[in-house]
Amino acid sequence: MQADDNNQLLDRAFGLVESGNTVEARALFEQVCQQDTDNAEAWMMRGIVDVELGNSDAAVVGLDKALQLDPSLPEAWCYRARIHRDRDDTKQALHCAEKAMELDPDYGEAFLLGGALYGALDRVEESEQCCRKAVALLPAAPDAHLNLGNALMQRGSVSEACQHIAVATQLQPDLLAAWLLLGRGCARLGELEKSAAAYRNALQLKPDSEEAHYGLGFTAYQQNRYEDAVAGFARALEINPAYAEAANSLGTACQAVGRFDEALAAFEQALQIQPDFAEALFGKASVLIEFARQPEAITCLRRVLQIQPDFVDA
Repeated sequence: MQADDNNQLLDRAFGLVESGNTVEARALFEQVCQQDTDNAEAWMMRGIVDVELGNSDAAVVGLDKALQLDPSLPEAWCYRARIHRDRDDTKQALHCAEKAMELDPDYGEAFLLGGALYGALDRVEESEQCCRKAVALLPAAPDAHLNLGNALMQRGSVSEACQHIAVATQLQPDLLAAWLLLGRGCARLGELEKSAAAYRNALQLKPDSEEAHYGLGFTAYQQNRYEDAVAGFARALEINPAYAEAANSLGTACQAVGRFDEALAAFEQALQIQPDFAEALFGKASVLIEFARQPEAITCLRRVLQIQPDFVDA
């Protein structure tokens, strides 16, 4: 009789989860856990609901109890992986995700998570394999295409990467990370107009995106639109004054339009942020030569070669 009552409670709880009423569902799962302490499914669902409610400590208790009772629950392993990931324990997160993938080879969410975790650990080949499986299992999931695009970009397959990232933007037009990655990918392919369009879409979503402003500056510079490049790099640096690459690029763009005082200031700012920035040291040296300050320029160039002996231009 008690077992029947618990099954009815579980059915009600699952219905509440489907309708989005997670708080009441959690109370029913808890009730079953107290009445049937060996019910692995109830403990797992209590843990999963706690994850969705943001109660990670309580979620760990429920999920670990479920896995103690039944280690063959792929969903419990996957949600345990999510908690480890959110706590920056990537290796343990991957261990749990691998358990989930092994237990259920058709569990798309596990492969989606696993692909991202392999990528975070620079295990690029495994990341690509995992992401491809996630796309096959979850073809309408924008994150699956985005993760695969990221993995392919890391492996140098930029054209295919951009195809999947573009799919991600079609499936979810407000996915900022996809527009930024598409901008980088198109720039690497030399498709500068597409790159700029992607960055502009990113700025529609986040007007203060330093990466998008930097990307627009980069595409403008590549098209010899140096004043526009100055504007893009300057805005990126205004948003993030610790952005050394933006300061260096701003110096280069200012130099291209003959604004040498501003160029020198930008290179010096880059070097304040990153003292061993060889490109910024070289840029500073080239501006110092414009000002006929050769001894200082030579000192900079010597420092460049100390940092990077194979620096060609120095």
